[in-house]
Amino acid sequence: MAGRRSPQRAVIRHTLEGELNGIDSREDADRVVAEVERLAGDETEAEVADMAEADRGRADDAVRAAAARDGAAGALVAATRRSLGEGDEQRFAQEATEGALTMHASDTSARRRSRELLRDAVVRRLRWPERVDARVFGALHGTSMLPGVRLVTDITADLARHGAGWVAGAALAWLVGVPGAGRALPRVALGAVGGSLLAEDVVKRVVRRRRRFARTTRQVLISEKPRSWSSPSGHASSAFAAARALSSVWPTRAPLFYGLAAWVALSRVARGDHLPSDVLYGAALGIAYGEGVNRLTDRARVRIPRP
Repeated sequence: MAGRRSPQRAVIRHTLEGELNGIDSREDADRVVAEVERLAGDETEAEVADMAEADRGRADDAVRAAAARDGAAGALVAATRRSLGEGDEQRFAQEATEGALTMHASDTSARRRSRELLRDAVVRRLRWPERVDARVFGALHGTSMLPGVRLVTDITADLARHGAGWVAGAALAWLVGVPGAGRALPRVALGAVGGSLLAEDVVKRVVRRRRRFARTTRQVLISEKPRSWSSPSGHASSAFAAARALSSVWPTRAPLFYGLAAWVALSRVARGDHLPSDVLYGAALGIAYGEGVNRLTDRARVRIPRP
């Protein structure tokens, strides 16, 4: 099914590119951002996602109709709306929106200028804490255009997903007989996997039900990926829960563990998956959860005998 419908991605991106490339002044950008906020309305992100999943129409038709009616703002809001559900239609909209807004090393000066104007217009409308968050995000996300950075951050994301890399490392230490690994492995398994699930399946769902879709559109306009569901970062929560667990067993190596966790968190920002505040919230959640796991396993004297 994905193969038959994949041309939708190209149509959506072409529509967005055509509208966005017409932004060539600060006034144009301000007008588009103001119109985006008006069109976004008062619904929550969860409500918009439910509507997107219930909509049986084609995503490319919806984006083209919105562009014809409301120009760049209409196309952006329609594409973001269709990015929030599940399935092929939503994935095509997400990938097209990300591709149209992200700056690349091969960009023409005109394309780069239009995206910079749009981001600057968004940032200027934010309150100062959100403005700092957006500026730091822009600086870190900009590193993804450097050679090799995207590959490294992609590998990091895959290894750290749901704590898999942390659990595998602790399991390897247990298999080769590293002292203390029998205590570390259950702590890391509970901490890393549980920290990810807590962030992804509990906290994010609560945040999503409360967060306004208008805020989602602002985050997409500064190139945060649609459907990241944002705060808190599950990767960061998992990584810092694992770091807290490992540090309780091998405290002299705590700087290494927390350093690796910090890299996982920063890589999420560099990839455009999260704002800095999202990974900070995830880190705090992970440390607190990891400490709870440590105390529970200490009390229960949980450990795996050496092989």
